[in-house]
Amino acid sequence: MQVASGPARKYATPAIALDVETLHNEMDYPLPGFCYNNFRKQPLFMPTVLVSGPYRFFFVSVDYSEPPHIHVQREKFVAKFWLDPIQLEKSGGFKAQELNQIAKLVQENQSFLMECWYEYFGR
Repeated sequence: MQVASGPARKYATPAIALDVETLHNEMDYPLPGFCYNNFRKQPLFMPTVLVSGPYRFFFVSVDYSEPPHIHVQREKFVAKFWLDPIQLEKSGGFKAQELNQIAKLVQENQSFLMECWYEYFGR
């Protein structure tokens, strides 16, 4: 497992700012659970907070109004887990067995992920 690092204390890669229209037009696949708002252009950041094996754990900057959660990506699949309590919100195309493995990683890193959430979103 690799903990992210970079200019912001825990973020592996610099967050890439994209407006929603650019993201919508340039993505090969939609992010499950993400609504594109073409009426209001808003910068979108998706900082990586943890990489474990093939999985990238990240936040989406426009999710600040939701309870603490983490998005987990492998290739074109993106799942979403609530962090307190840990619960699957969206499976994002992953099969049940793999979701169980991911849930275990979320459980093992819950404290760290919660700390990152509050550091990033400021609550």
